Amino acid sequence: MRDFIWSLSLLFAGISISFAQTNGLEKGTYLSTNKGGKIKLNLLDDNKYELVFYSGGYEIKGDSLVFLKSENTVNNRFDLSFFKDKKAKKVKIKFLNPSYYSFYIGTQKGTEAVQYQRLSDIKTKVDPDYIKIDLDFEIEKTDFLYLVYEDYNGKSDVNKYTLPKDVSEVIIDYDVAIVNDLNLAGSFDKNTKELRISDQAGKDPLVFVNEKDEKPAKTPAVVPIQTESISNWTYPGKDSFQDSYGNTVVDSIYNSLPVDSTAVPAADYSLDPPASYTKYDFKLKIEDNLKKAIESTKTASNKFLVVVVDSKNKSAKEGFNAFVKEQETQTGYNMYDSYNALYDTYNYYLAGADDQKWLKNNKITNDPSVLVLNGNGDVVAAAKSDLTTQQYQFSYYGDLYRKLQRASAFLSIDKVLKNKKTSDADLITAFNKVCSFGSSL
Repeated sequence: MRDFIWSLSLLFAGISISFAQTNGLEKGTYLSTNKGGKIKLNLLDDNKYELVFYSGGYEIKGDSLVFLKSENTVNNRFDLSFFKDKKAKKVKIKFLNPSYYSFYIGTQKGTEAVQYQRLSDIKTKVDPDYIKIDLDFEIEKTDFLYLVYEDYNGKSDVNKYTLPKDVSEVIIDYDVAIVNDLNLAGSFDKNTKELRISDQAGKDPLVFVNEKDEKPAKTPAVVPIQTESISNWTYPGKDSFQDSYGNTVVDSIYNSLPVDSTAVPAADYSLDPPASYTKYDFKLKIEDNLKKAIESTKTASNKFLVVVVDSKNKSAKEGFNAFVKEQETQTGYNMYDSYNALYDTYNYYLAGADDQKWLKNNKITNDPSVLVLNGNGDVVAAAKSDLTTQQYQFSYYGDLYRKLQRASAFLSIDKVLKNKKTSDADLITAFNKVCSFGSSL
């Protein structure tokens, strides 16, 4: 069974930036004001930059370096504003840009049990198409308000607030700091003057030397007599599906970014639920051309477009239709008895003969292959395989969707930074979009 690898552009490394063309942007240190902690962007001389994702206090104990966690951020994760009106019968809640973090809200009257709701469940009820950035809803009058943030490791911060008797509206902002999960330690080697920093397990430490003690880069003693950069390199007998990196990199951004790869054997995890289960009659809208498919995906805002390339397979259309039917069935069971945009995150399109020019322009040479596009039509990920092999990736319970969101955010800021006509507002918007995923970088 072959191992197939997804390529996702998830980091900034190697991006070529020209800030001089952005009117009004000065050199210096910029702090992110969006969710994700105080990320720093340092614009240096000679059009150089630094992105500092981790910063804070430290202590030196002997030869050990101890990183201090910021308790202030944890204790004040939420920022609440109260508005009062004695005539108000209910309390309006405005939760600012909850994004895709795992939040819960609870209410309590006196000593009664706390009634919790997942914020994402409220979102799908009051804004099923995910049109608004902020979440607006109402709750009954209550004595206490609980706000909970649950991180990816299952740890939750539970915050209890007393609501004023005459409160009419609560505006909630938050700060999900990316350094809370940082669990690093360092040790200094006096002999080599090296500072080694690693997690508590001590595996694969990063080795630092003082900048003033940095040694010149070592010149190789042996150099090749010839060096070439070849796309789709092969040799007689080479299995193109089992190369070292999985698939051909597409779009110019991928040539300068590292690859985040996940290899998973193909498997069919689909189950036919019992007939007694309630299922919403969900139907995917399959467009008849790529342009319409991209436009439909862009309109949805929370979706990605999966493009299937399988022109050499005579039964590709039948296989694609069967896949679509299976996705509709599984999504319908997930939605239960009503439409829920939370489970509707992908559109699908089978590339045809009319799309050959687009494939060529985007350097898509693998056939079969499965591509994922964002609403702007940018290729965010690519897999060198057929659709059946990758079917499990598009399950609601997989983690591909979150990875695609991060990749799309980084791709957006890369395009903004490379555009000489970029405005300050566009740069800030793109940077804040990336910062919103800071906790899972």
